Amino acid sequence: MGRLHNQIEAVRREIAAVDKDLELLFADYGMLVFRLDTAPTDGRFTQYFQELKKVVGDYEVLQERIAHLSGIEQQLDSASSRIVQLKSMMTQARKQLVLVYSRIGAIAWEESTNNVIAEEVSILLPDKKLDDAIVERLKKRDEALSTMAEEKPWLTSVPLRIEKVLIHRQLEKMERETERVLIGLGKDIAQKSMISRLHSNLINQLEQEYASISHDLSQWEEEMELLKNAISKNRHELVQAGVAGPVAKKIEEANETLKVTSERMRSFACIYGKETFRFEHEWHVHGATVEKVHCQNQIKRHVRKRMQLENTVIALETEIEINEQLLLIGQDEEKIKHLHQMIGQFNRQIVEFEVSIREKREKIANLKANLEDADYSSIDTREQ
Repeated sequence: MGRLHNQIEAVRREIAAVDKDLELLFADYGMLVFRLDTAPTDGRFTQYFQELKKVVGDYEVLQERIAHLSGIEQQLDSASSRIVQLKSMMTQARKQLVLVYSRIGAIAWEESTNNVIAEEVSILLPDKKLDDAIVERLKKRDEALSTMAEEKPWLTSVPLRIEKVLIHRQLEKMERETERVLIGLGKDIAQKSMISRLHSNLINQLEQEYASISHDLSQWEEEMELLKNAISKNRHELVQAGVAGPVAKKIEEANETLKVTSERMRSFACIYGKETFRFEHEWHVHGATVEKVHCQNQIKRHVRKRMQLENTVIALETEIEINEQLLLIGQDEEKIKHLHQMIGQFNRQIVEFEVSIREKREKIANLKANLEDADYSSIDTREQ
């Protein structure tokens, strides 16, 4: 019994798998028939066709929306990523350009100190003589403080050391200011195309570096402007499409809706496929395609397989019923056998009771006979 029940469960699982495959096949068949450009004229199919047509339209609109949003998202991500890359490249290039400006300014300053600077460049020079004098005086004072501090005990040299720290800070500040001035000078010279007016052997190299970096920066700035315009355009498209907030979130929501719509579309396609398949011989409007015929054959094979499995279940259930009836027959036969045994016992008891009754009757008869004999003897005695 257990074996047969297990077999039935296994076959029913096969039937469930076949049913699932059939649902998919009917849905595919329904879509194949639907994709034929000819709408059904039979009223039995019109409702199913229109329902499927609507949900297919909804599905395609969602697909287009997701594709559109995904395209915009990809463009935004690509543009944003490129802008980050450009900013990094431009930052690095500007640092290199500052170094070029600094070197140009230093060369110009040195030529000015040596009185070999071109006149058109000299007019760009700031007044730095006073600063140079101050720097020179501070350096001499720092050297003097170092000598004085070494000659005194540590505690008494503390004020001298503090003054040295302050001088170092002032010198660092002035060095930064000098560097700023040199960078500004180099920038003026470069932007006014006067690098070639300098006399250093490094001028050609610096001029090439300046031209190359400036060209790169110009190209990158132009590219960044185009990317920003593209981002602005894409964001405007998102606003026009009613998208507020992160695009990825909207795409995720649209995909969830698409999933639900896809399930509805498959459900309607399955219903439409079943109806058109069942009455296919009555509906001659649509033509036959290789895909449609192949799908029909698959459906027929699955239907036959399902019928075979159903027959297997019926056969197994019949076998179970037969076994159950045989079991009941065996139980009834056991009851009959038991009853026969009881009847035999009862018959033996009846015989015993009958023998006992006869014996008792015989005894009664004997007792009565003895009683009569006693009465006759008493009468004879009185007469005598």
